[in-house]
Amino acid sequence: GLTEPLVEGETVPVTLVSPDRFTPYSGMLPGVAAGHYSSHEAHIDLAALCQHRGVTFIEQAATGIDRDRRQLLLADGRHLPYRLLSLDIGAQPALDEVPGAREHAIAVKPVSGFLARWRHLLTTLPQQPWPLRLAVVGAGAGGTEMVLAMAHALRQRRQPVQLALFSAGALLP
Repeated sequence: GLTEPLVEGETVPVTLVSPDRFTPYSGMLPGVAAGHYSSHEAHIDLAALCQHRGVTFIEQAATGIDRDRRQLLLADGRHLPYRLLSLDIGAQPALDEVPGAREHAIAVKPVSGFLARWRHLLTTLPQQPWPLRLAVVGAGAGGTEMVLAMAHALRQRRQPVQLALFSAGALLP
């Protein structure tokens, strides 16, 4: 918690720390998978955004927090003091909790890993077994949109494919 309250109207300098200058906008991911957008179009330039808003941008990975000294530890060895700290560590699927998932699944998060593996699959289509069978786990809005995007991309390549959509609950109406 905070030991010193912020004063109303006080200007507080803001710093954004990220290991990557370009971060994917996950809402555009199905459009990238479908081939409607390039990967570049679906990424936000954090340095440019920060510069536009008067925020300091540090392109580094955070490696730890020293709570006693109120410092964020960076991969390059620097210690960044903070008054308030907000962390967004991103979503990571628990692939090891599902037998075979680590070996056979392409996790959507982190997005950069998914895009690399999806591009690899598309470039190796001629070597894939016939018919190509793919499954998407998660039939909410994101999973439904993703399976439709994959179908579109493969149909554009005239690739015969069988797609399945799996959900623990009801499919998106």
